[in-house]
Amino acid sequence: MKKVVIKSASGIKFCSFLLAVLFVFSCSKEESPLAMNDESSDVMLKSQVLVDVPIHLTGSTHFPSYAVKEHRVISPWELNTLYCEATFTMGQGQNFELSTSEYFGPMLFREVVFNGKITPSGIVKFSWPESWMELDFATFQLVENTMNLLDQFYLHTGCVPYGPGINKGTWYYKGYFDGNKFYVSTHFMGTQEKLGLIGFYKIEPLIDGPIQFEFSIELEL
Repeated sequence: MKKVVIKSASGIKFCSFLLAVLFVFSCSKEESPLAMNDESSDVMLKSQVLVDVPIHLTGSTHFPSYAVKEHRVISPWELNTLYCEATFTMGQGQNFELSTSEYFGPMLFREVVFNGKITPSGIVKFSWPESWMELDFATFQLVENTMNLLDQFYLHTGCVPYGPGINKGTWYYKGYFDGNKFYVSTHFMGTQEKLGLIGFYKIEPLIDGPIQFEFSIELEL
C-alpha cells in the first residue's frame, strides 16, 4: 500500500482523513476499543502512515484512590486533578508521541513526553518515561526530575504500589483514541507504610488495608 502524508493543516481536512484512516483500520464491529481483548493489540499495520500535522488536545489528568477495607474515597477524582494540554503526533507504523503539559492552577507544573503504540482498532498503550520535567517549588522553574517514579510516588503517598498497572518499575497505561477522545488509565493497588507528603495521604492514622489507585489522562480534540 502507498504511503499517505498529510500536508494540509486544515482542521476539517484532517478530521476527514483521521476518520477515513480509523474506518479502514477498524473492523465493522462497533464495540468500545476497551472491550477488545489483547490479541487485537498484536495486529501490525500493513501500511505506513505519516502525519506531519500534530493533533492538539485538551483535558485533565486525574489521580483518584479508594480505601477498599475502609470503604471510603481517599483522593476524589474531581479534586486531585490537573488541567492538561497535549500534542499527539503519529509516527511510522503504530508509533506515536504524546507530549503533555499539566498545570497546577495558573502554573505549569509538569511536562511529559510519552512514546507509545496505537493499534488499528484504536487501542493505545504506553508506560510513564524514565525522565520528565517538573516544577521545582524552590525556584519555580521546570527542572528535569531525578527521582524514580515509584520512589516519588512513595514519597507523596507513603504507599508501596503493586499490581497489573505497574510494569518494569513504572506505570503502565492502556486506553483508546477514537480520533476525538483520548483516554488512558493505569490501575494498581498499594499499601500505606507511612504518612505521605500530599494532603490526602498525610492524615493519621495510616490507611488500613489495600488502596485502589486509578490514574488517568482524559483529553479531547
